[in-house]
Amino acid sequence: MDLSEQPLETETTSPLVSESEIERAVSIDYFEAGIVSDELRAAFDLFVGYWIVLVLSTLGVVTNSLTMVILIRQGFRDSVNVSLLSIAVWDQIKCLAGIIFRLHGPIRLVDPVSGVIWENGSRTYLVYLPIFAGYVSYGLATYLSIERCLSISMPFRLFRSRALHLQSRVRAQPLL
Repeated sequence: MDLSEQPLETETTSPLVSESEIERAVSIDYFEAGIVSDELRAAFDLFVGYWIVLVLSTLGVVTNSLTMVILIRQGFRDSVNVSLLSIAVWDQIKCLAGIIFRLHGPIRLVDPVSGVIWENGSRTYLVYLPIFAGYVSYGLATYLSIERCLSISMPFRLFRSRALHLQSRVRAQPLL
């Protein structure tokens, strides 16, 4: 019998893991199986969800406030300062929304019912604000990087269009 005439074996004779074991391993719900207990999950949610996010949001408010003070003291001679101030304002809004949204953790320690009320109320009104503020910040950072790239690659062409930048700064000033 020639090698080309021999039938190919598609199955292994001794599989390491059977198909039923793979299906059982994939279908495990680790919370229902007891691998991660409800107490451990609640402690993790409390520590990360309430305290770490609350501390990071508070730190973000402080650093964005310092950034805004520095940029305001430098003035608005450059469009870069206006763009950086806009990014700092939207990051400030995102951090303040994070603080307000995560206050239900400390409130829940004092009064569990008030904590649940705060969580449900803040979720209703603030669930999309940090997402929107993040997208605006990303868009402003993209605008700033494109503007800097163009001003380096084509400095004389952009210098002639400074009047347009001045008009946009004058229009954006009341918004800030």
